[in-house]
Amino acid sequence: MKKWIFLVLIAIVASCKCAKKNDVALLNDIWVFENIEDKEVPKGLEQAPRIEFDLKESMIFGNDSCNSLFGKINVNENQLSISDLGSTKMACRENQQLAQSVHEILGEVESYKIKDLKLYLYDQNKKLLALLKKVD
Repeated sequence: MKKWIFLVLIAIVASCKCAKKNDVALLNDIWVFENIEDKEVPKGLEQAPRIEFDLKESMIFGNDSCNSLFGKINVNENQLSISDLGSTKMACRENQQLAQSVHEILGEVESYKIKDLKLYLYDQNKKLLALLKKVD
């Protein structure tokens, strides 16, 4: 009996670690911002803000609704950090505030969660920074 309980516990622990590894694999995709700091991203933008993670190259690419963006990422289970974030410098009147918000929150990301094809980005205090949906 003790042997079976031990085996069940090992199976549970192993499945928990696999779930985190699967989340990391799911991160490697294209995500569109739906919400930034409790504010809905406007629908119908010519270029909706989006990001794409390339785990093999440890890079992030995308756009902020105005400019292309790029940077480095470090992922460890549910921890995520984005560094060396840069972008092109096109002048944008309509989406300037949105573009600035995208850059600000990406610089604050410390962790993430994926649930139901939604990506939740959190800061160091576990405050939700952004909600994105998988599009690819």
